[in-house]
Amino acid sequence: MNNVPHCFSCFFALVEADACLVFKSSEESEHVKVLKQNGLVGGTVLTAKTDALNNEGMQFPGALVEDDLIYAKARDAYYKRFPFAMAVAGSLFVVQLTDVKHSKTTLGMRHKTSWQRSA
Repeated sequence: MNNVPHCFSCFFALVEADACLVFKSSEESEHVKVLKQNGLVGGTVLTAKTDALNNEGMQFPGALVEDDLIYAKARDAYYKRFPFAMAVAGSLFVVQLTDVKHSKTTLGMRHKTSWQRSA
């Protein structure tokens, strides 16, 4: 841990209204231990179908959030997207995005947009 970033892959759901991502994992996993210690996370999301001329994705930093109202919406969004996950052990974790850089390449033409949370 020691304040070193830890990369991991996960299934997630987006709560667009609150600009949050929610994922499920074990409290004992290394990435959850690091996240709880530091509270900060950064990530990349890519579309499943990518090639050199056509791809789309986003990069983001965020912070672990423990707000009951946001958590309830995040829980509903996650189990709506992954209903089978109700039968899987683990806890839900919510990451509130602080900013997002979105890149989309279509036929080799790149378009970038950015979003930043208001202070």
